[in-house]
Amino acid sequence: MDDKDYELLILLSKTNNITHTAEQLYISQSTLSKRIRSIEKELSTELLIRSRQGVHFTPAGEVALKHAQAIMEHKEQMTRDIDSLKNIVSGTIKLGVSVNFAHYKLPQFLKSFKNQYPLVATHIHTNQSRDLYKLLLKNTLDAAILRGDFQDWTGNKLFLYRERICLIYNNEIQTLSDLNNLPYITRETDTNMEHAVIRWLNENNLSQNIKSDITVDGIQTVVNMVKENLGWAIVPEICLENFTGTVKPLFFNDGMPLERSTYLLYQPNLKVLPQIDAFIQFMTDWKEAFHE
Repeated sequence: MDDKDYELLILLSKTNNITHTAEQLYISQSTLSKRIRSIEKELSTELLIRSRQGVHFTPAGEVALKHAQAIMEHKEQMTRDIDSLKNIVSGTIKLGVSVNFAHYKLPQFLKSFKNQYPLVATHIHTNQSRDLYKLLLKNTLDAAILRGDFQDWTGNKLFLYRERICLIYNNEIQTLSDLNNLPYITRETDTNMEHAVIRWLNENNLSQNIKSDITVDGIQTVVNMVKENLGWAIVPEICLENFTGTVKPLFFNDGMPLERSTYLLYQPNLKVLPQIDAFIQFMTDWKEAFHE
């Protein structure tokens, strides 16, 4: 077995899913299955049991996983200890990134970070903020870039930026009441954001008279549907760079803007790790440049 085999077992333990593991490793499911069979042949035992609910580790698989995790942790620690003698920042960061930030900002952001710290490995997990927050609480992630407020978080929090939430449409609209005659296109979001949108709809007498709903998975799909005159939507401005229709930032009746904040959350004890400390400082510098 080699490092790739250890990483395969560790990733399987997180996803419990052959398809998702293969996607994250950028290999086909058949290739992944062959590698698993090869490991089982080498160890002369069955490591995994497949079911409709996913994959489950056998008792032997649990032992193999435990040793794989220990080996990788020891190797990373060895690398950090050696690099610290050479004043080199290396190691691994397990980072959670909200879907929207990952789609619209992460590529350029990550390129800059990798240029500055080429020896730091970044294991990135993208998902909805509420799901990443759960992983952060379980210490599955070192840090997470999340959208929205998490009031019960007791670790460190770095405010990154605040963005406006906007009404968008591509049809001829004279007054807000005209929206009642068009489909409302929406997507699943977190509870706090959903409540804020419902409040705005209620204040503008739209919640009870919406013609029909179109619910989709992704925010870009929402924007594309609005572009095609299929209805109207309420979205954060992060996704509107190439939108040419009407964009109206939203305000509540008391004059307060409807906005959403993005934060970096991390455990304070991890700041002693050079790669985590470097990442936090990078995010701090990025924040300052963003607000210039």
